[in-house]
Amino acid sequence: MRASVLLSGTWALASILLNVFALKDFQTLLQPEEIASDCALATEANRDPKAHFARSTLVVELNVTAGRFESTFISFNTRTYNGEIPGKTIKVCMGDKLIVRLWNLLGEGSSNLTNLHVHGMEVTSKGNGDNVFVPVEPGHLRVYEYAINQSSTTHIYYHPHVHHLVNSQITGLMAGSIFIVENKFHPSYPRQLREMEEVVMILQGVCYMNCTNNRDNIHSALINRYVSTELEPNDLNPDIKIQPSNSMIKDLGQVHLFVNGQYGPTLHMSTKKCKRLRLVNAVANNMVELVVPGCAMYALGADGIYRNGSPVKKLVTMLSPGGRSDIALCCEKAGTFWMASDSSASRVEMLGLVNDHRVASQKVMKIVVSDCTLDTINATRDFHWKLPYDTQHLVDLRNIPASAIPLKNRYDYELSMDQKSGFQSPAGVTSAFGINRMPFEENYINHTMVIGQVQEWHISTNIVANNCGSNSVTGSPCRRVVHPFHLHGFPFQIIAKSQELDPEDLLHEIGQYRDTVLLHGDQKLVIRFIPPAYSLGDILTHCHISSHSDNGMAQIVRVIE
Repeated sequence: MRASVLLSGTWALASILLNVFALKDFQTLLQPEEIASDCALATEANRDPKAHFARSTLVVELNVTAGRFESTFISFNTRTYNGEIPGKTIKVCMGDKLIVRLWNLLGEGSSNLTNLHVHGMEVTSKGNGDNVFVPVEPGHLRVYEYAINQSSTTHIYYHPHVHHLVNSQITGLMAGSIFIVENKFHPSYPRQLREMEEVVMILQGVCYMNCTNNRDNIHSALINRYVSTELEPNDLNPDIKIQPSNSMIKDLGQVHLFVNGQYGPTLHMSTKKCKRLRLVNAVANNMVELVVPGCAMYALGADGIYRNGSPVKKLVTMLSPGGRSDIALCCEKAGTFWMASDSSASRVEMLGLVNDHRVASQKVMKIVVSDCTLDTINATRDFHWKLPYDTQHLVDLRNIPASAIPLKNRYDYELSMDQKSGFQSPAGVTSAFGINRMPFEENYINHTMVIGQVQEWHISTNIVANNCGSNSVTGSPCRRVVHPFHLHGFPFQIIAKSQELDPEDLLHEIGQYRDTVLLHGDQKLVIRFIPPAYSLGDILTHCHISSHSDNGMAQIVRVIE
């Protein structure tokens, strides 16, 4: 959706005036505007399985401007990419060079710092690469250069990543997708997948008042009220207008889901044909549990990486904050159905309390299915074909004996909370959130890795407080919540997990490669990965609940030669 760029006061830095977008709530789902490299355009138009295309360079202008988000439910002033919510979809090829010119056209004030993270992209974190340690000040330009020489994933999520400002700007709806296009006529690419229309769906959330998680409050997030450091004020007045009667859940204390900036949009489908949904959870602090009663969902992959084997049917699709999911949506009968979020009490042991860092149950998108009268194969019934996993060139690390991995390459990584006493960093900062019981310290390197050597990490969560048993789910400071672990720069393989807490593989699948995985309570994961040559330097790891990361649940590790 298009927002109007505000040009009053210090917002006069914005260079382009955009018209106020027309409200598109409860109408046909729109796709974000696209910008593609020459190679990507040629690849998508191709029908020749043997075709090869010259690699190209794509230059993208991302202007961070103030704009007004408007919907029939809630409207407010916020920060945007080019006055659009969500940002443009960017398409490139493997081997392309992507140059992003990020202009910060916001007003003065340290809470208007910004930068860019390409979540899932396998590129260097140094210099002008995926370097989230350097903020872009108001009135300044930063040029990011990404050499896309290797990639396991085809779906990347871009968003701001300045420490202490992540929650503010993601909650303010700054997000977009990058796709690495595939040759869909290559012999290894299944015909059934090629014939599915792709639908980009960026899920974002807004909560108005008395939110279950106060960090979701849109006014407080936009002015960045909840951080553990003092930031200079800015002149952004959220100017929130709300129409409570247009809420589909009638509870202003819950996060309301938007799809591509639209509230309650409609997706049109036909029987016998499936659609490939390219989902990203761009909600700052909440996981999303999606169901589609009356239709079927088949998991194709997660975090842009295909699963190894055939698509598998799922009754619910789990998306952690920052997570991406590829699903085939199929409806065999004509009619009207709803995709909904489902914060079910049946999953409390796996995910924590209903609505607690879990988007509340609500209708998300109407699905209108018409009869397909054509004499065609019923694609909704055949899912025995193999996904193109082998094209991702992933190495299976499961068969390496644990004894063959040196102790220096093993690491225990605990997502820690202590809401009673807090943790203290080497610099003397105290916070309730930390990694291995220490809050984030940008000058402290917690673990060192060598390029090309297998790493084995044991990921867990913990509540550090007196009288908090392993089954405590209620009452502060013992309330246990979900924590999505995210590693910048490259994916990792899941080697082992607490099978009894996820017996249906709704969250994790052993052997699967991911870049963001969600844990809760006593869940534990063992992951392995090999730091690639391009990853030399400092790598950020953190909880992808943005308010947790902003307040200390993050850690820097270093890759050396």
